[in-house]
Amino acid sequence: DRTRVWGGALESLTLEHDGSGEIFELAERGQGVLLLGAHIGSLDLLGFIARRYDLRVNVVAWFDNAERINAFLEAQGPEQVRMIHRAPSSVQAAFEIRARIARGEIVVILADRFAPAGQGGAAARTAWESFLGRRARFPLGPFLLAGALGCPVYLALCLRTGPDRYTTQMRPLAP
Repeated sequence: DRTRVWGGALESLTLEHDGSGEIFELAERGQGVLLLGAHIGSLDLLGFIARRYDLRVNVVAWFDNAERINAFLEAQGPEQVRMIHRAPSSVQAAFEIRARIARGEIVVILADRFAPAGQGGAAARTAWESFLGRRARFPLGPFLLAGALGCPVYLALCLRTGPDRYTTQMRPLAP
């Protein structure tokens, strides 16, 4: 499916929604929303969903070592999917995120990774929790930012549920 998404052959994909209606309603009303995702499912479908539903989506990430995903997201067109580069040790991205939320746009952060030590990662900005029976470290930054923005916050995933079939799952984390 990834090669079809990157090649633009999306007509045969079926996309079902579980909770996405709330996001579409917020976007229609001009209300910005923060979507917190994880490295599970398909970020590649983001451009497809943005075009299909005429959404303005901003992806926050470290893009220095991700040339292919960078090029793919840029190819989606500046009106649909834009990138916010999160430089480790800079607060510039936080100001960009706040401005785009204020304009009623959607901002997506994959909230399950943290910067490596020496590149802006700090144990003080992570928390250890039990996850799938083992201790795992999670970043606090996306959640602290969500609280500071005071906007609706949703868990957002796009999961493959079968051949040519995906389901978006959106769950409110904060009103």
